[in-house]
Amino acid sequence: MLKMQSASDRSDFQEMLCSSTAMRRVYELVARVGPTDLDVLITGEPGVGKEVIARRIHGLSKRSAKPLLKVDSGRLEALLSVGRLLGVKPFLAWSALACGAGSTLYFDEIGELDVGAQAAILQLVLDRDSQRVGDGRFFKPAARILASTCRNLREEVTAGRFREDLYRRLNAVEITVPPLRDRPEDIAALADFFRREFEEEHTVSPVTHLRRIHLEALAASEWPENVRDLREFVDELMRAGGDPTRAIEDRQRRFERNNGTKATSALSLGQAARLTSEAVERRMIVKALEESGGDRKRAARKLNISYRALLGKIRSLQIVS
Repeated sequence: MLKMQSASDRSDFQEMLCSSTAMRRVYELVARVGPTDLDVLITGEPGVGKEVIARRIHGLSKRSAKPLLKVDSGRLEALLSVGRLLGVKPFLAWSALACGAGSTLYFDEIGELDVGAQAAILQLVLDRDSQRVGDGRFFKPAARILASTCRNLREEVTAGRFREDLYRRLNAVEITVPPLRDRPEDIAALADFFRREFEEEHTVSPVTHLRRIHLEALAASEWPENVRDLREFVDELMRAGGDPTRAIEDRQRRFERNNGTKATSALSLGQAARLTSEAVERRMIVKALEESGGDRKRAARKLNISYRALLGKIRSLQIVS
């Protein structure tokens, strides 16, 4: 049920997630909330990197010298069921120990817990909050709680599947991690990061280089399970070795066949790369113009290109500003 996490695991991973505006905003919020003792609810689709965010929050906290205790929701339910059958309360005994240690508890996919497990966690929070130290305004709780879910807990509360009192307690701060389809400019950097991560693990005919055309084609692909999906595919590429072009095109065709869609997967690798590059450029320019209030010179400075180059791209991409 419990797994200790090191605050320094893959410490440079978050840097690869920060190239998009969406993820920079996430990490700005993480930087503000990390050093506090506030509980945090981390939401987002499966595979977006919610646990990475939890580890980063813990790494920034004053509790970083102590362990981050990951609580697996499925095993927690099993433990509670055994406890009820035996007439003991192993979870409450464990929680008292964890709270007293000043650790950080990370409840993974808390939205999957049944009502009984939700009640046990609520009792943990109530017991912890009754141990406040200070004058009522400033206190350091015995344990900090981070929780993640791919569900919309507001909807779960309305439907009666999640306790409203527990939701209010856990949701001191909510951080939503966007899916990869909302930040395609991150995909190429992530793919290259994973290539380097797996480079030392796979010694048989490893892929030593993902060319720009490959990275842009990966950005053109669909990733239903987000970062996890991308990471697993790059792992497969590294294991297989050789030219990744065929593997990328095969994956695109499989996705089209399985989902009955015709998108960039019907294009050649070069066409997909070109269209994706243009789409990412368009999105970045439009966003820079919006953030600059339509001031093209300011937008050019934001994009770190010349004013003349920006005007050329606006014309070629037919951007109305």
